[in-house]
Amino acid sequence: MKKLIYNDGMLNRMRKKRAGFVMNGEYIPFNESEEKKVAIIKKIKYKKAGIWSNTTYEIYTKSATFIMGYEPFDGWPEDTEEMIKHIIRVNKLDIENKVTREEAKLFLENEFPKTWARAQEKEKRMGELL
Repeated sequence: MKKLIYNDGMLNRMRKKRAGFVMNGEYIPFNESEEKKVAIIKKIKYKKAGIWSNTTYEIYTKSATFIMGYEPFDGWPEDTEEMIKHIIRVNKLDIENKVTREEAKLFLENEFPKTWARAQEKEKRMGELL
């Protein structure tokens, strides 16, 4: 069983964290994980601070991968490879969590669908240039 500590606190410039789980190639949103029996999430600390309120969670999972992410400080690049690298990097640095490329891709498709689709469309159109 794997245990992670995760804080959902908002970052500077009002950037919100998003989180979920990946199991067997399926993305499960954070708030549906206990219902779908992929994780046990315990709230261990809450800090009230207006829009900056946040909760610290203790997350237990057996076979699902927890994944979290947020928009880069200077905004999303319109490059799928850079988006994937960002998600892998923030999981490793912020919560010492290992995430694969496929898991990062599923996270981006589900949590940032418009941004992900826009980056994919640009890559597709590059191949159609005359």
